[in-house]
Amino acid sequence: MPKATPIKLTRPCGRWIMGSHACKQFQLAASDLESILPISDERNPNNSTSRIKKYNVADVRALAERLRSNSNSSASGSSSTATLAVASGPKIIRTNAMKEFKLVSCQMDRIKPVKMLPNPHRAGQFTKWYNRCDVKALADSIAQAAAVPARPFVSYHEEEDDDYNPFDGMSGEEAAFKLAEWTGITGPAMAYCHEYN
Repeated sequence: MPKATPIKLTRPCGRWIMGSHACKQFQLAASDLESILPISDERNPNNSTSRIKKYNVADVRALAERLRSNSNSSASGSSSTATLAVASGPKIIRTNAMKEFKLVSCQMDRIKPVKMLPNPHRAGQFTKWYNRCDVKALADSIAQAAAVPARPFVSYHEEEDDDYNPFDGMSGEEAAFKLAEWTGITGPAMAYCHEYN
């Protein structure tokens, strides 16, 4: 039997949102969501190489607010009311910064450019240069946040075969207790188990 892969989850708490919808609604990148734990992480039945993750809306909202507050106090020491950041050290153009540091547009928007000139190839758009140290600090903060989950987690093992069910072979009561242990959820389902045993 193949070795199981541990998956870290957090407890459900209120409303939830799909990861892809969270990125659109809260203007986040998928890598930003790595700094919080999902409540569900399942294989995508339509695409075996991707996963479907669900998150607590409260966790996503708190993450978005934290990222916005961090972007208001820029690493370059620029005033939050200024249009441009104060130049500091080597510069890097936006597209190169995104490629080199594996960032996306909504993440780059969190820091201020040091220089903006009209884009000669696209009318009405600007070519932006950033402090390399600001881009590196942004990438490092995203990586650091992903390394340390923001909430406690429940760990379970996902088997490689699609038919794996962690409750196989358990009675209804045993499955209910195991689910309560993993998620911290108790309530009518647990009362039901005690009533009929």
